[in-house]
Amino acid sequence: MNTSPYLRIDYFSGTGNALTACRWIAQNARDRKMSAHIQAIDRFDRHSIKKAPDKALLGFAYPTHGFALPWFMLKYILFFPQGRNAVFLLNTRAGMKIGRWNTPGLSGLALLLPILILTLKGYRIKGLLSLDMPSNWISVHPGLFPSAVEFIVHKCHTNVDRFSAKILSGHRSIPWYFFVFLPLDLAVSPISVLYLVLGRFFLAKTFFASKKCNGCKICEDYCPVGAIRIIDDRPYWSFYCESCMRCMNTCPQQAIETSHSMAALMIALATSLPVSYYLSVFVNEAGLTLGDSAIYISGLALTWLLTLTIIYVLYILMFALLRNPLINRFFVYTSLTYCWARYKAPGIGIKDFKRVKPPS
Repeated sequence: MNTSPYLRIDYFSGTGNALTACRWIAQNARDRKMSAHIQAIDRFDRHSIKKAPDKALLGFAYPTHGFALPWFMLKYILFFPQGRNAVFLLNTRAGMKIGRWNTPGLSGLALLLPILILTLKGYRIKGLLSLDMPSNWISVHPGLFPSAVEFIVHKCHTNVDRFSAKILSGHRSIPWYFFVFLPLDLAVSPISVLYLVLGRFFLAKTFFASKKCNGCKICEDYCPVGAIRIIDDRPYWSFYCESCMRCMNTCPQQAIETSHSMAALMIALATSLPVSYYLSVFVNEAGLTLGDSAIYISGLALTWLLTLTIIYVLYILMFALLRNPLINRFFVYTSLTYCWARYKAPGIGIKDFKRVKPPS
């Protein structure tokens, strides 16, 4: 018998993996005669976040980006009201198929940070599930073959059903692999931090639209964080972008690409100039005591600002040059995504995502 009459899941989803998992859990709840509601946090307003009913089972579902949860979801959890509900966390990861195996990924801080924050807010962690759904990271690999997607999704559906059976009946579901992989998750946590403070900004500035763009504004209208603006009839990606891949994978014209040539240039400049500056500071001040650590902290802060400035200036330059058809074609042909298949979770279309009017 379930101990909670009501299930609520707040989710963030780029191409539908997390949304699909939420729907599976909600359907299992309804089969048990429970009331179930899932809601996207797209473009949430911190002042409109509603506390779940006291006896509700509360869930948070989201993808894993750079061994961390998306910054947008982290902010949502930070702003979430205090409570004493039972809570479960579900993070989707980049699943791949090798032979008959659905390969696992690592969560890094994707579960650990929410566990800490929600526990401090008074919530009781009832369940954890890392779900290795088909990878949607088209910037680094083509979309998986339909047979591989079907195989992975079937495996994940089975895992969600087992997980649901436990948490919906009032039992705790903390999988054994959470503790087995905990040392590895902690080991990659520096990468998680680096992604949150720098990596996500870099990835946000690698997207551009080719000449196939017809100005339909679907990317702008459906961006879950409002990171895309149409400037001169072309989409422009701001630093708010979470690289969730919704725009790239749902564009009807397949006009959105990742510029790997510009990404290489960004990496070359952003790692040579700022890093060389910080190393010079470190070498020159190596004899300082711990009391002078402010110098190192200021050096790191300046390095971070220099890196973001370089990325921003290069992207502005690229955006301006893309007006030229020949240069646009160069960026397209030096992008691996030009010849790669896209990905959306099976059964998911653009109509399944929350349409929000872009901020004026």
